[in-house]
Amino acid sequence: MKRVAAILLCMVIWLSSYGQKPVTSGYLNKTNYLNLRLATGLTYQHPGKPLSADEWRAAGGPTGGNSLKRELELIAGKVISNHLAVEVNYGYHTTGLDMASLRPGAITRTAQGTMYGDVYGFPKVTDSYLGLKFKLYSRKRGALAPLGFYHGFQLNMHRYKTDLSDVVIPIQVLPGVFGEYHFEQRIWYNRGVDANWSMGVNRAIGESVLLELGVSTGFSFGVSRSRNWESMELDRRVSYHLGQMLLRYNLNKVYFCVGYLI
Repeated sequence: MKRVAAILLCMVIWLSSYGQKPVTSGYLNKTNYLNLRLATGLTYQHPGKPLSADEWRAAGGPTGGNSLKRELELIAGKVISNHLAVEVNYGYHTTGLDMASLRPGAITRTAQGTMYGDVYGFPKVTDSYLGLKFKLYSRKRGALAPLGFYHGFQLNMHRYKTDLSDVVIPIQVLPGVFGEYHFEQRIWYNRGVDANWSMGVNRAIGESVLLELGVSTGFSFGVSRSRNWESMELDRRVSYHLGQMLLRYNLNKVYFCVGYLI
């Protein structure tokens, strides 16, 4: 997180040179705006809908595979110069998580008994995040912030909450006697950062309404997780793997925004 703060500080210093320009016209002299953004895209090992262990069994033990993500963001933007705008965003979404790849191990020994490799159920993952985005509007294409074609760079800081309350792992308590293992720690929190590049176009309707369409791609890093997981108990291993799986989530999105100029 310290590295992220340092990057943001460098960007603010860099932006100061833009802020000194005397003329910033905006659109009809409006340089502030609010957006509501809906983003979607393919996910990896996120089935989209959480399932309890009982629902998972009733459905025949499905696997998550790929699904479409659904994210909602609130955005406040400011035109800094004729070709630069800065946005602050808050986003929120929920999804399920296919834990089949966790494979705690068919020979894992616990105080309750022998652990088997299946994980029954898709836990609910809640992701809330704050971000900062810089939009560079194309001079060559005649763009004038906040309208026209742009390239964007964005950093988001995520807080993931994974609820394992309804997820179980089958165990053998005694030879021929079977039971279920419930996680001792039902709620896990992970933090992470994603950086993405985007391109899109803004159009105005009337004097105040903004419409935006764009695509983005990028990578995630810094998801907090336990280290040396092979020597840790099962719950700590789960935390490690959750972090690994969440790293793959924030990539490749298509988004649509409706905004209002102030």
